[in-house]
Amino acid sequence: MTPLTGQFASRRVLLKSLTLGAAAYYSIPGLFAEELTATTPLTEGPYYPDKMPLDTDNDLLIINDAITPAVGEITHLAGRILSTSGEPIRNAFVEIWQVDSQASYIHTKGHNPKGYDSNFQGYGRFLTDSKGQYYFRTIKPVPYNLGGAFRTPHIHFAVSKNAHRLLATQLFVKGHPANSRDFIFNNLHDPRQRETVMSEFKALPDSKIGELAANFDIVLGATLVETEDGKLHGGLGKAERRYLEVQVNYTGSGPVDKSHKIYVVLWDNPNFGAAFPIGLQRASSKSASVQFDDDGQTNPVYVSMIYDPSGKWDAASLPPSGSSLGLYATQPGKPAPVKLEAGKTTKISATFDDSFKMK
Repeated sequence: MTPLTGQFASRRVLLKSLTLGAAAYYSIPGLFAEELTATTPLTEGPYYPDKMPLDTDNDLLIINDAITPAVGEITHLAGRILSTSGEPIRNAFVEIWQVDSQASYIHTKGHNPKGYDSNFQGYGRFLTDSKGQYYFRTIKPVPYNLGGAFRTPHIHFAVSKNAHRLLATQLFVKGHPANSRDFIFNNLHDPRQRETVMSEFKALPDSKIGELAANFDIVLGATLVETEDGKLHGGLGKAERRYLEVQVNYTGSGPVDKSHKIYVVLWDNPNFGAAFPIGLQRASSKSASVQFDDDGQTNPVYVSMIYDPSGKWDAASLPPSGSSLGLYATQPGKPAPVKLEAGKTTKISATFDDSFKMK
């Protein structure tokens, strides 16, 4: 990357210039003739930063005044926060977080065993202007496999105002071949829902270093009303967290080690065969407790268990032949809904054996 010198010696002057330029490049002229489709809410996931980076501005490629940039395809990500009527939402906090080029989050439990890019900020925030515009300089997201679950390239978004979390969602790369393997993306059965969380990452005209540009307008399902003074009261809002603790007991004959794994899987409906999981955790032993941290996007949830004797399942396909399956049920053979309460930990216990196996 070329050092920032000359008229852009100040990094934040550069960011301000890029912000204005990107916003103008992506602005939508004219009035809205019809109501906009609200952006689909999606889970915040388990890797929202548990400790904020030293720098939290909107340039994720450079931490503070360091001279070594992060590795990856430089992407100028811009858009607007809007109401369904097309009105811009000003003074809204927009947060993003994503993995680096090594497929690692900055969350302490989100590091890829192969390492991480210490020069990537991993998280950024931006306060929208009077036109609802935001801008980030980051990298094009990459796929990863963490905790046994495969994820297609995506960027997490959260929008807050007046200290209230309004929306959590994820941005996917439109047309990426890995989208078809992603359990969250595939839970969006309506093509119109998918369109609200996808963007093309296009080559930036005249860029000599292969930069990309992506536009992502976020439409909130409820119109916001500011206080009379027009000021922002409060700051970043937190998601309404719900917690689930599952005590899983496998009484089958198989061992549990690096090559023989037990998974506890969450679903948003009881028809497991026609859905993709919304959460997955690996159990460390035959009798173990696993925790899920939910942001309230799905409630109730349904719970199943999988014993994978191959150790290769990645949640992107059906469990391998010979896998033992179980479910949390209060009646034999019927998945039971688990209702989660805001701010509380719901605890359940589930036992399964080798009586039902994948063929």
